[in-house]
Amino acid sequence: MTVTSAERRRSYGGPALFSFGFRPFFFGAAVFAGIATPAWIFLFAHGTQPFGELSALHWHAHEMLFGFMAAVASGFLLTAVPNWTGRLPVLGAPLIALFGLWLSGRIAMLAYGALGPLAAAVDSAFLVTIAALIWREVLRAGNTRNIPVCAVVSLFAVANVLFHVAPRDAAMLIAAEHLGVSALALLIALIGGRITPSFTRTWLKARGAEKLPAPGDRFDLAVLVLTGVALLTWVVGAPASLAGALLIAAAVGLVGRLTRWRGAQTWREPLVLILHVGYAWLAFGVGVLGVSRLVPNFMPENAALHALTAGA
Repeated sequence: MTVTSAERRRSYGGPALFSFGFRPFFFGAAVFAGIATPAWIFLFAHGTQPFGELSALHWHAHEMLFGFMAAVASGFLLTAVPNWTGRLPVLGAPLIALFGLWLSGRIAMLAYGALGPLAAAVDSAFLVTIAALIWREVLRAGNTRNIPVCAVVSLFAVANVLFHVAPRDAAMLIAAEHLGVSALALLIALIGGRITPSFTRTWLKARGAEKLPAPGDRFDLAVLVLTGVALLTWVVGAPASLAGALLIAAAVGLVGRLTRWRGAQTWREPLVLILHVGYAWLAFGVGVLGVSRLVPNFMPENAALHALTAGA
């Protein structure tokens, strides 16, 4: 007899926190950010460097990307993938193990100065495991539509591994961080580009609206490809004029997608409207990043990077 996802959830009798993938990871991400951000401010204010060969600045960058955001992305994916594939959800003991692996990475990174390579191995294991899990579920279900999601999650895991390979090489360390940011931006562009018009269409149809979001087409695909290429030029350190122009062009394309989704009609429903605001911030962040490449004296890259990551 085949067990459905709904039946699997109904038969689960463990802690509610581990009944859905998003629950432990969204909660853990929020608590972790509430601790890690003040910790970084303290380290910055006092010039403390407690992480051995890894500077406090790069610890901060790593933990926001591969700690906080890794938890948020994983919580979403562990919840969404069963809906995409029709396969059973990860809950109970396996979900506890995954959350424990993520938490072990956060503890290991705090002890980076003492643990070194062991900390790198423990931290890297989480995203590699998540990527492998997503690939397995998507491929076993024959859900080829979501192979690009698998590829981007794998790219994010690779960025984390590269980060740990390069603590003594400043240029490579920054490239790994930029690759991590780019993977997350692509994930938002890809999945946000599905969810935002889909939720908007459902909400508008329920209210009898005649004008609905445009369906995905070649324009959307072209914008996603352009965004990926533009971010790649930034990661590899291409000439500033080329990277800046492509990033600004990608931002214009992302705005173009957004204008097709009827966001102005959703102002009565904050839960739908905020999806459009979030996607707009992605476009803004990519555009500002482009400006920082073309006119660094006007817009420092560090400010542009924070505009993208803290906003989107």
